[in-house]
Amino acid sequence: NKEGLLSLSQIYQIKDDFKQAYECLKIAANYHFDVKNSSTYAYCAMQAGDYDEAINIYRILMNSDDKNPVLKINLANCYIQKSSYDLALPLLTELAKSNPQSIQIAQQLSLCHRSMGNLELAKEALKAVIHKKQENADVFYNYAILLYQTGETSEAIEMFKKVIKMEPDNALAHKDLGTIYLNQHLISEANDEFQKALKLEPDNAVINFEYANYLSVTGDFISAKTLYNKACEIDNNN
Repeated sequence: NKEGLLSLSQIYQIKDDFKQAYECLKIAANYHFDVKNSSTYAYCAMQAGDYDEAINIYRILMNSDDKNPVLKINLANCYIQKSSYDLALPLLTELAKSNPQSIQIAQQLSLCHRSMGNLELAKEALKAVIHKKQENADVFYNYAILLYQTGETSEAIEMFKKVIKMEPDNALAHKDLGTIYLNQHLISEANDEFQKALKLEPDNAVINFEYANYLSVTGDFISAKTLYNKACEIDNNN
């Protein structure tokens, strides 16, 4: 019955098993249409990966509650998962205005701009929360990448150093800093960063590949070949 299925769905949600929770709600919705037009149904659909269904329900819900920020951000999340960045962008832009200190919204807004090729706007989205004294390593990391991509190399280096100071075990930050040093022909500094990255995540295909590039550039072709092969073994799809 409806109540039993809803209770079972709640149990699955508590266990973070949203696929099973969603299946229970879909069965209940076949007999009780009100189940489908609910934020719980939409959220479970989103978490289960049925983004089209989640989008449909969130849009219906927003017809009667278009000021609800939770509905907006979840709808934007669904659009992002489908790479529909142009549809997520206006929702996130509006949310950022009303929630200027939200790191989550700033990150998603930046992602949309970046995915659409607007790197300067992507930087501005993150800068907005950085200027509000938000100390967040993920924000700093993404901002550092954007700085480097827009040619602000010195600023990118300083930002990556901030990330590493906050998270010394951030292997990707060490790897990216090593790549910048290599491109600037700072061979010793690059080697230090690549070694730290590889020590932290020895089975990371990207780190193995980037360090192999470094070794190839510096003439250690035998070691480079070993790491290239290892990178391919770890990620044989690329």
